[in-house]
Amino acid sequence: MKLKLLIINILIFFATALYASPVSPASEDGVLRILAIGNSFSQDAVEQYLYELFQASGQEVIIGNMFIPGCP
Repeated sequence: MKLKLLIINILIFFATALYASPVSPASEDGVLRILAIGNSFSQDAVEQYLYELFQASGQEVIIGNMFIPGCP
């Protein structure tokens, strides 16, 4: 059950990150800013996978993560 929730959260997170387009003038510096809101699964996905993917691609990214551990 936890694995299913992890996979669903990761998919939702990536779908949201891919389809969101930066519209603020502050994003003209080339740095991508991402805010993840979720539970401990979003923390795991962001800290372990997402940052490393951007780092490997050479894209500068600032990732914020707001979460409440253990929440459904």
